[in-house]
Amino acid sequence: MKDLDLSDDKTMELARDIFLMGCYTGQRISDYNRLSGIDIVEKDGVHFFEILQKKSVVKVNCPITQELKGIMQRYNNQPPPKLSDQKINKYLKLIGRRLDMNEDVLCHDTKGGVKRTYIRPKWEMLESHTARRSFCTNMYLKGMSIQDIMHFSGHKTEKEFLKYIRITSDERTKYILGQGFFNM
Repeated sequence: MKDLDLSDDKTMELARDIFLMGCYTGQRISDYNRLSGIDIVEKDGVHFFEILQKKSVVKVNCPITQELKGIMQRYNNQPPPKLSDQKINKYLKLIGRRLDMNEDVLCHDTKGGVKRTYIRPKWEMLESHTARRSFCTNMYLKGMSIQDIMHFSGHKTEKEFLKYIRITSDERTKYILGQGFFNM
């Protein structure tokens, strides 16, 4: 998604860039969609976003990574300007279709006490909250400890956090093997 050329539609590009800010910080939309230059601090030569999380009222310092710097270059080295959640979600679905994210996803939910199972194309499920889930899953797969990921995401309990990890059984096995518990 980050490499998709969206220069022909500046609003779509903005929606993508705001979403990616969430993918690289692990914050809620209410936090990553309101970042501004005033949130940038430097500590020991490292630049961070100093964020007072809106929901939990916890302060977290998210490092400004090379990926974030790349996004911010398009906006005069500042975070992208705010866009409504509704527009972000609308454009994310269009971007997902453009990226041919057509694989079917088996979904489950409960409505009115009735459990449902249905299939949706992956692009239809893209929304602003996907960024936070992606951060948690990607950092987990890179081997970052759950406690460290929770430090950035602001999750209070491991039980709630584990709902965010979306990995297959094969990915889980590969992760476990990478932890060094087995002599391979």
